Amino acid sequence: MTSAPTKSQKTKAISKRQARKHGLNPTNTWQQQPKIKSMAEREKAYLRNAGFAKSQRQQQQQQKEKTTKDSIDPQVDFINSPEYKFGRLLASPIARTRHATILKLKEYLMARTDPSNEDGGLSVLDLMKLWKGMWHTLYLCDGAVVQEEVSKVLAELIWSVGGNQEEDEYAGRVYLEMEEDFEIDDDQREEEEEEEGIERDDDPIEDDDEMQDSDEDDEEEEEEEIDHDHHHNDDEEEYYEEEGALNPALEENVKHCRGAHLSALYVRTFLRTLSREWSNMDKYRIDKFYTLIRFILREIYRYMAARHWNLGIIRLFNDAIFEEVLRTNKYGNGVRFHILDITLDELAKVNSEEESTGLPLTEATFLDALEPYFALAQRVNDKMVQQRVMDKVLLKFLEEYSVVSNNYDVSDEADEAAKKARTLIMDQVHVGTVGQFIFELASDTETADYYRKSLYDMHKTYMKRIKMVGRDVILMEDDDEEEEEEDSNEGDLEDDDAVFQDMNETITLNDQEEEQQQQQQQQKEQVVQEIQHESASSVEPELESEQ
Repeated sequence: MTSAPTKSQKTKAISKRQARKHGLNPTNTWQQQPKIKSMAEREKAYLRNAGFAKSQRQQQQQQKEKTTKDSIDPQVDFINSPEYKFGRLLASPIARTRHATILKLKEYLMARTDPSNEDGGLSVLDLMKLWKGMWHTLYLCDGAVVQEEVSKVLAELIWSVGGNQEEDEYAGRVYLEMEEDFEIDDDQREEEEEEEGIERDDDPIEDDDEMQDSDEDDEEEEEEEIDHDHHHNDDEEEYYEEEGALNPALEENVKHCRGAHLSALYVRTFLRTLSREWSNMDKYRIDKFYTLIRFILREIYRYMAARHWNLGIIRLFNDAIFEEVLRTNKYGNGVRFHILDITLDELAKVNSEEESTGLPLTEATFLDALEPYFALAQRVNDKMVQQRVMDKVLLKFLEEYSVVSNNYDVSDEADEAAKKARTLIMDQVHVGTVGQFIFELASDTETADYYRKSLYDMHKTYMKRIKMVGRDVILMEDDDEEEEEEDSNEGDLEDDDAVFQDMNETITLNDQEEEQQQQQQQQKEQVVQEIQHESASSVEPELESEQ
């Protein structure tokens, strides 16, 4: 009989150097959890530990609790009630408590902003309280996978305070009407100020002392204006801070029901909180908030797309971004530069999503969606910001996301990255129209003189690119013009055929007339010859008789 193999014969011992040479064992990659054998399983474990991804048993138990428990009562003030202290729960040191709280926020916000609830609604102050807690939730969050999940949940809360299609259309229309009324009032105010200035000029100045005092006052005002320009990076900042400016966030205690206006306030309060807390963050936590900005910007464009790029809704969100971040650098340029870098990427991603909307971006909706960035390219005191807009928005669209870019021509043998870049092309945006708009922007009277050259150069770049590639999006107007030209050409041909027929008829008639004239002439000549012949024959016998 043979003896059983010993333990040393079964497995041969190897040194640590040989083990490192062989590499990691795929069956025991994560030694703390031997059952987890891949990175995907590891990420699921992180989410499960953080309280997001629940097992099937936990989901069934949660369904039973939902059926047994009473639904959320919108009459209860959850923010100030002792049971639901959201601010305290969102800043809890326990991760599971924080994550369970933000998951419950969706149900709470939908119940609180229901139009049927007379005592409900959310004010700007309520949203600022919520964002203070949600900021701490993300600030205390660890792990890249968990941070992305938390950012995704916070960004999707835009839909919890948003309305349906009809409510949002009404909100957008009302906002446009408010803008028109505000512009009319502003024009009337300017006219009144001009009239008052003319009246003041007509008043005679009696004393030289008064004239000197007025000159000194003017000099002081000029010095104050210069100081103001040095302390602020945008000339138009005073315009938005005047009394009566169109800023819904100025009224902090007014309650709002659900709708696009409340979603815009949600974004506005987020940007305000982020700008306020920006200086309190260190370099190790800044990336998670960059991720949150990216996700919220993506949800903003998804909201616009779901509402078929309604102009009023576009203006609501664009004004929130422009007034809170883009037009001022009160807390630095970090948030502003990051938004300029990622705006076009997120807009292209949303445009490529088939489930977001059935309406792709056209040149008109493209210009509406990027209106605040064109305003920065036109007038901003910080030249670095204007250059950033030119590079990261206008030039980036031409070189990466337009039909004249190199990403448009992709063969079947190209790699996955090239094919993915091809799906992000905005193939319904007419590049020539965008270039013409840049030219009009450069020649506008409100454009700063030191930015005209860069805008004209960008227009030339657009035109040269279109001419070099030799293609662009075909506009519907061009198709109609071509059809009209074809119809006109067909009509011209028919007219030419009719003319030719008339000419042929006239030619045949003229030929017939000429033939008739020739025949008549021949007949006349024959008659003359016969008469002459008869006269000659009658004269000959008379001469013979005379002889």
